[in-house]
Amino acid sequence: VGTNCLYDLKAQQAYSPGGLRILTGDGRLEIVGRGFHWWQTNNDLVISNDVRTLVVRPPSTARPASREPLAITSENMLLRYQSNQVTYRGQVRVTDETMGLTCEELVIQRGTVKELEWIAATGGVVIDVKLMGSRAFCDQALYSDSDGHEVVELTGHPRWQDGPREGSADVVRLDNTARTLVAIGNARFKLPRQT
Repeated sequence: VGTNCLYDLKAQQAYSPGGLRILTGDGRLEIVGRGFHWWQTNNDLVISNDVRTLVVRPPSTARPASREPLAITSENMLLRYQSNQVTYRGQVRVTDETMGLTCEELVIQRGTVKELEWIAATGGVVIDVKLMGSRAFCDQALYSDSDGHEVVELTGHPRWQDGPREGSADVVRLDNTARTLVAIGNARFKLPRQT
């Protein structure tokens, strides 16, 4: 649903400075924002301001049913329909009941066979793991879900903090399913004496 929408018949484009709300039929996805441009020729969509996305994820072997939806907020969003890719830019924030993430750009690649192929976060990435009270910092983070294993790979000066424990490495892999952390290359750890 869009407000103050104009449609250019010749260019086959719709645009508006007003609000836009998109809701899927099953109610699992809602996107709202202000100011949009839609191209009918390829179904690409840009939302220019104040984007908020809510996703109700189905339960999986790695993740039980969630009580609250995954929320993504950003300054703007680009949906490339044919490639099944969504890009959020500008003060991106992702939250659910288990984690929080902030970055400058978040790219979500949906698959044709499965719902999600990968998610890439870049630019001042900070990840808060609420259940463990730990934080990770890096330049880039890549999330994938393969065979029920949710893995986040951190690159670009990754480091983490878990209470008094902290460390860094060239590459850090967090396996959310197995609850493991693997540090690869130039691994450094700081542990309290009593550990």
